[in-house]
Amino acid sequence: MKRRGTSRDERETRADTHRRINEHKKKRFPGSAGYLLIPLTGLIVVVALFFASRDIFFSDKSPLYQKLPSESEVNEENIAPDVEVLQAETSEVAKTGEEPVPSPKEPPVKKAQMEKDSPKFSTEVLKFQKSHLWGIQLAMSTSKTDSERLAEEVRGKGYNSQITRPGEHYRIRVNGGEDQQTARKIEQMLKADGYDTLLVHSPSIDPIPVEKETVMVPEFSRYQKNDTWGVQVGMFPDKAGAVRVSEEVRKKGFNPEITKPGKYYRVRVKAGIDQKTAEKINILLKKEGYNTLMVRSSE
Repeated sequence: MKRRGTSRDERETRADTHRRINEHKKKRFPGSAGYLLIPLTGLIVVVALFFASRDIFFSDKSPLYQKLPSESEVNEENIAPDVEVLQAETSEVAKTGEEPVPSPKEPPVKKAQMEKDSPKFSTEVLKFQKSHLWGIQLAMSTSKTDSERLAEEVRGKGYNSQITRPGEHYRIRVNGGEDQQTARKIEQMLKADGYDTLLVHSPSIDPIPVEKETVMVPEFSRYQKNDTWGVQVGMFPDKAGAVRVSEEVRKKGFNPEITKPGKYYRVRVKAGIDQKTAEKINILLKKEGYNTLMVRSSE
């Protein structure tokens, strides 16, 4: 039996198909796509190493060195008095006996010099100083209430503040210790806390204690010792809240007391022996913003 022969067209079609397949194989990359990752990874590593070492091998910045001051340069930076400030405060010295010490425009004493002049000096100077030989004045005020508020504020920050009244004004001053270096350090700390300061030296002046005063109205005082009548300003489940309000009204001139007849702490202002006085104190407390309740103690 004879094989059927293929026609000429079929043979040409097959030949053309084989030719296209061979051409396509020639164009294909002989390896797989995984072979490309090796040179690509190497290139990334080289670039990363170049940028990492650029600052080391190609940096044009020279290292910075700090020159230590010589002893002569340190000595030249002694404290220089400000003549204008001293002249402006001459009359103040005559009245109070306190010698103002002006603050220099630049830091007057470097740390090394301070440690050299005062062996006891430490960078961790305590804010609280018992000695008032040197002091830092913060303010002068005609108001005793404002003076007490400022003194209490700086006392809460760790300083030893005092109020003096050598003349007509109240003066708030922080004890600066026995030496000028310590006082300078405390003055810098107060300036960092936002206060305007004046360094003073008081070799012979002791702080004058300010006697407690009461805000008086003719024939009437908001501070009453008698508690026959009272004005209640608050009830609190915790003692801390009662103490806070009690101190608040005391600073305003009233005489509060805290009681606990039951589960709650009660803050009551002593209002005197008669109802008219109690009514006046009640009105004053309402003007201060308190919700009040007049009460009379049972005999």
